[in-house]
Amino acid sequence: MMNPTTSTGYTGVFKSGKKFRAEIQINRKNKHLGSYNTAKEAALAFDRAVVKRKLPSSRRNFPDGLPLDDKDYDALMNPKKKRKRNSNNTTEYNGVTKRGERYQARLYFDGKDRNLGRHDTAKEAALAYDLAVTQHKLSSSRLNFPNGVPSNDEDYDELMNPTKKRRLQSDNTAGYNGVFKRGTMFQAKIKIGPQTKSLGAYGTAKEAALAFDRAIIQHKRPSSN
Repeated sequence: MMNPTTSTGYTGVFKSGKKFRAEIQINRKNKHLGSYNTAKEAALAFDRAVVKRKLPSSRRNFPDGLPLDDKDYDALMNPKKKRKRNSNNTTEYNGVTKRGERYQARLYFDGKDRNLGRHDTAKEAALAYDLAVTQHKLSSSRLNFPNGVPSNDEDYDELMNPTKKRRLQSDNTAGYNGVFKRGTMFQAKIKIGPQTKSLGAYGTAKEAALAFDRAIIQHKRPSSN
C-alpha cells in the first residue's frame, strides 16, 4: 500500500542521502528500523515491524507479502542468492570493496558509515561485515553468510579455526600471526578497526601467539585476522 505523504511511495520509508530509512511510530514515538540500499528493502523492514508488534495489516506496504512475480523477489527474500551491491562494490560480497591489494569492510546504518577495517581477502572482510550486522541487530537479509560459512567451503578451516596457521604480515618474522620479534622479546598486536592494539611483550613467540588468539576471541574478530 503506497503512502502519498512520503516521497518514496512506501509507508514508513524516507530517503536519507543515498540510503532509505525505515521508521515506525509506536505510542507517538518514532522507532528507527535501520537504513537500506533500496526503498523496497526499507518497506519490507517496516512491514516486519508491523507484524512483530501485531499492528493492523492495513499499515503494511505489502499486506499479502512481496508478490512472487516481483522483479526483486529473489534478491530480497532469498538471502542465499546474490544481492544487489553498491555501485562502488567491486567484490561479490555485501559491504566489501577492494582497496589496492586489500579489502575494505564498511557498514552503513543509522545515518553513519562505519569503517570495519581492511582485510587480506574479500571473504575475511565479508565476515567482519556480517559480525557488525549481527552485533548491531540489523536485518539478516544484509548478511553475506546468513547461516555462517559452509563447512565445505575451501577456506573454512583457515577462516574459522584460530589454531591453524594464518597468513602473516610482511614484517612478521616470528612465525605467528600478530606476533613480532622485538629484541629478545616477542610483541603481540591486534588490529581493531583502524587502530592497532598492543597485547604486551612475551618471552616466547608461542606465548605472544596465545595472547593474540585470546584477543581474537575477546574482540569477536574473524579467526583469520
